[in-house]
Amino acid sequence: MKPLLIQYSTIASRNTDPFKWQAAGMGYAIRTGAGRFIVVDGGHPNDAEPLVELLERYAAGKPQVDLWIITHPHGDHYGALSALSKNEALRERIRLNRLCMRMPAADVVYTAKGAAAPGEIQSICALKVLLTVADLAEVTDPNETSMIFRVEAAGQSILFLGDTYAKPSRQLAAQLGDALKCDFCQLAHHALNGGAHELYALARPEVALIPMTRPAYDAMLFGEYKDSHSTRHNRHAMQALAVSRHWLSADGDRVVELPCDFSQWT
Repeated sequence: MKPLLIQYSTIASRNTDPFKWQAAGMGYAIRTGAGRFIVVDGGHPNDAEPLVELLERYAAGKPQVDLWIITHPHGDHYGALSALSKNEALRERIRLNRLCMRMPAADVVYTAKGAAAPGEIQSICALKVLLTVADLAEVTDPNETSMIFRVEAAGQSILFLGDTYAKPSRQLAAQLGDALKCDFCQLAHHALNGGAHELYALARPEVALIPMTRPAYDAMLFGEYKDSHSTRHNRHAMQALAVSRHWLSADGDRVVELPCDFSQWT
């Protein structure tokens, strides 16, 4: 089977209400050449069944998830997996081989509404990634604990930033430099107030993966936040690319074969 990159359109990302910093959810899947999947986050609890249906659509038989990665403990990222784990009928429709998450300390987890309780999701495997909460000297927000990692498939690379903020992004940029170059980059914190120019300047992606609502996208680029200092890093990263290379989850599921021919997206 040909490898696939799938940007899942979460239910919340299709919200058309005026933008008020609503949590849009985030979910990605990479189908390997063997027909199995790596899943990243998954969205809110109500995304569990649609996400399983999506995996079934692109699997040969019962979907096998070799690795399910949770970037950080916020409900719009781990909620779908949590709901799936509590629904026996839904759980039986996939085979989950490994789950990976680096759980931050309890005092960090509880600083934000919607964060998971310690023990609700447990890490049962080790994954070599670019940055985790263990690499940070100080953490003040659960978004800063986001696991940053890269997936290589069919000779192309996908950089996942979760909801990371500027400080971890700058730390990683200083550590890795040009090694951060990638083909696809999931923009940090739903392309809102996250990431850092230093990281994006090194990543130089061909495509921006944007788990975001359409009203939020319009507010960042054209509306009330188009000149905001807090959103400048993601905004500048988007402005560096043609609009055709802004892959917005609000617009529906995006499924592309890897390696991707970027010339068709000019």
